[in-house]
Amino acid sequence: MQEYDYIFSASSKEQTNELYRIIRKYFLGSAYVYAVLDFGVVLGKYEAGNICVGFGDEKRIGTLPVEAVRELRIFDASGEFKAVRKGMDFAIRVCMDEAGSQKPLCKNEVQKIWGRVKQKVGIPGWSLLESERGSRILFPEEAELNAEKGLVVRKYIDIPEDRDGKKELFQFSDERLCGFRDWNAYLNSYAVTGKEEQNGI
Repeated sequence: MQEYDYIFSASSKEQTNELYRIIRKYFLGSAYVYAVLDFGVVLGKYEAGNICVGFGDEKRIGTLPVEAVRELRIFDASGEFKAVRKGMDFAIRVCMDEAGSQKPLCKNEVQKIWGRVKQKVGIPGWSLLESERGSRILFPEEAELNAEKGLVVRKYIDIPEDRDGKKELFQFSDERLCGFRDWNAYLNSYAVTGKEEQNGI
């Protein structure tokens, strides 16, 4: 896990180039995208060094408008890149589970993405989640009609010691996104086991 760092750039183009440079350093293959924009939340895919996001209201996919980004997360099962806009700059945090190292103590939670698939959207590799309130979000995987989805959030747990070396109550030290799950499959699994997953998706 790493602390926040800043990107200072003179132009939007330079800022975009620097963001992509850092992302490519940590993600060599494909990953998922979560972004908060000036006009809403979008999901997407990171593939071959490029970011593609879905615009639900317009039922189309396109490149990420970096100039409109308030928060950006690139994530997979191994780690997450997170950028948060601070004025004209970005604060960057990278959280990776290092291969071969001792697994950190953590807890996975699955949070519901509002909406379900009511119709086929006609974009290969994507599906449209629509809520009863009328909101729409393009989901970066194909799904069956009436499917619902959940976002997997991994929370890292720290158990500090007091001055005498005794363990104190645990506390959450960090969190990141790590994938998606079928919502109904998750509910069925939870009903059977009575507990949530820990170190896996």
